[in-house]
Amino acid sequence: MAQDRASQTRHGKAIFYATRPYWAAESLCKVIESIVPKDDIEICRTIEELSGKICPHSKTSGIAVILTGTRVELARLMSIRKTLTEANIILIIPDSEKETVVLGHSFYPRFLSYADGDFQDVAAVLSKMLAHSHEAAAGMMGHMWESQGIEEARGPSTEAYHC
Repeated sequence: MAQDRASQTRHGKAIFYATRPYWAAESLCKVIESIVPKDDIEICRTIEELSGKICPHSKTSGIAVILTGTRVELARLMSIRKTLTEANIILIIPDSEKETVVLGHSFYPRFLSYADGDFQDVAAVLSKMLAHSHEAAAGMMGHMWESQGIEEARGPSTEAYHC
């Protein structure tokens, strides 16, 4: 249990959305697994599952890596666009055609990539996002400890704690 908690703190969680298995999904999944432990990856195969897993207002709830195989599939995600625009997402779109790129950017992803690559760009961005998420969580914990008057490991505070 403690080890599970440590891996979540160190690596963060990742949500992986791909509706159907194909070479890009398998390749991307391997890339994600090289960064995030399998136990910390939640795989979603439907829009409903994806919508239920994303917690857009939490800075530490994880990052969603969304792979769309077709422009039609990307358009279907419009039903949860508001949720996705407020979340930390990496969006992989099927092609670089203007209409697809414009549609992809309408989700305001933190990063946009294409399904025809090796996903090393996605790996680099995911790593940085998870590190940033970890730093944000550590900062929130430090703030919480200070607001509750808990002394940090560096020693007692010189300021008095007031309710």
